[in-house]
Amino acid sequence: SDSKHIPIRTFDYEATKIERNMIMEKKYFANLEYREVNGVFIPDIELPEEKEIGRFGWQHEAWLKQHHRFRHSHLIGSGEILDYLASVDAEANELYDSLITDFAKAEGVDENLKATDQMRRIQRMQSIANQARESVEEEVIFR
Repeated sequence: SDSKHIPIRTFDYEATKIERNMIMEKKYFANLEYREVNGVFIPDIELPEEKEIGRFGWQHEAWLKQHHRFRHSHLIGSGEILDYLASVDAEANELYDSLITDFAKAEGVDENLKATDQMRRIQRMQSIANQARESVEEEVIFR
């Protein structure tokens, strides 16, 4: 039987090394800059600083993923997602605190009610918190 000879491609380490050095001489590849450490090229990147993101920020991100996938992907790709979510969270918390104060004043929930009927005050404050949360979701989170 006549078996055909299949050439085996050999790995030319020196040629690959030369190609790598030609790329690295430019100090960038795939839009990243590199630095050499002990003969190894390492991407020169920085991790984003940590941001405090609370429930409203994460709730907004979940909404973005479901309803605005392109915008969500763009924010992740550009590295702006954490700053954006932190600002949404801060705005939402500020509005939430303001609404609770305003609603409590409007409904007459004060320290006097706390002293006279603590359970009634707790119930009314829970109702106020729910109203404030719904308003924040409507005005900040789901927009």
